[in-house]
Amino acid sequence: MPFIARTARVLAAVVAIAVAAPGTAQAAVRAPKVGGGVITDRLSAAGRTYFAGSFTTVRDRTGKAVRRPYLVAYRTSNGRLLPLFQPHLDGAVRDLAVSPDHRWLYLAGSFRTASGMTSRRVAKIDASTGAADALFRPASINGVVSGVALSGQRLVITGTFSTVGGVARHGKAVLDPATGAVQP
Repeated sequence: MPFIARTARVLAAVVAIAVAAPGTAQAAVRAPKVGGGVITDRLSAAGRTYFAGSFTTVRDRTGKAVRRPYLVAYRTSNGRLLPLFQPHLDGAVRDLAVSPDHRWLYLAGSFRTASGMTSRRVAKIDASTGAADALFRPASINGVVSGVALSGQRLVITGTFSTVGGVARHGKAVLDPATGAVQP
């Protein structure tokens, strides 16, 4: 039995090294564990990893439960939670996108406010602090936003909505990534 146990440990270590990063041999980082919900998206950029979802707490590397509802960030290299990243959301986050300069995160979900700003199910927040961008003011969306993606100077949102700002947009709309204004 010791041979099987040792083989299993060696195999687990090989898998951890293989998935750490292509072409590197580094130890696996212990990511935070979420509680009270599920992870719906994961995004890594600029040395940070973000988990989005319906969870309300996370357990840090030491196992301590920390309240971080719907969105959490940690240092990719060591698994430590980023203490300055404190977005305040009132509902689940379903999808994430990052700006090309890694300064901003775009969120899609069932929330109506993000860090004190009315967000109407799509938001733009600072990728380091979680503070909402006061210049990003999306129009009212009459349903759920489940996807968000940047395509050049266009922010594409998808979901189960039929209007954005009173204009017919059946499940897909294009917004200005700086202001949130609906584009044709």
